[in-house]
Amino acid sequence: MKYIYTNGCSFTAFVKQHPLIGDSYGDYLCKKFNCELIDESKSGSSNMGIYRRIFNWLDETDFDIIKNTMVIVQLSQMARIEWWMVEFQKYDTVHFNEVYQKEWLVKHFNFDEILKSDIKLLIGLKNTFIRYKIPYLIFRSFSDYNENILEDNKLLEYSSDKRFYKDNFFNNIVDYSDHSHPDESEHELWGNILWKYINKHGLLSYD
Repeated sequence: MKYIYTNGCSFTAFVKQHPLIGDSYGDYLCKKFNCELIDESKSGSSNMGIYRRIFNWLDETDFDIIKNTMVIVQLSQMARIEWWMVEFQKYDTVHFNEVYQKEWLVKHFNFDEILKSDIKLLIGLKNTFIRYKIPYLIFRSFSDYNENILEDNKLLEYSSDKRFYKDNFFNNIVDYSDHSHPDESEHELWGNILWKYINKHGLLSYD
């Protein structure tokens, strides 16, 4: 393995966007595995945006790089939504603004339907990884995917897979009474947790 590819929201991107803070969990994993980090995370991202960037990367990247890469996916909040901005000809994730608060959440958001859509995208992503034998690990950053959902929703039966790490970054690691995003020490701790988990379950390959 020569690369680790990470994608997520600010829980992955925050350190990259504030370089004085220090290294991310991806940096720590690369130090452990002696490889190079490819990070395409973006603050404020929805899961839709995370999946889109991963599929674009798989489509646009030389397969010699892909086959030497482990992909780590940090899931964001399910209430976030991404749509195409015609005026600017680009995708944008809309949250914490008037349209999001007064239109999307009030008139259109339905947790069960978002969950179904989210899981379908996850299954498609998982099947793509399996088809091309790309090592991967998916983990939660928030409590959207709580244990009751994982146990009760039949669409999530696949989550018993060892490549879906059920513990979540935010609730288990981050001291959000003091700050809203993980600092360097928390990224290092999370990196060590993932490193041990990856080694324990032999996730670096499908061999």
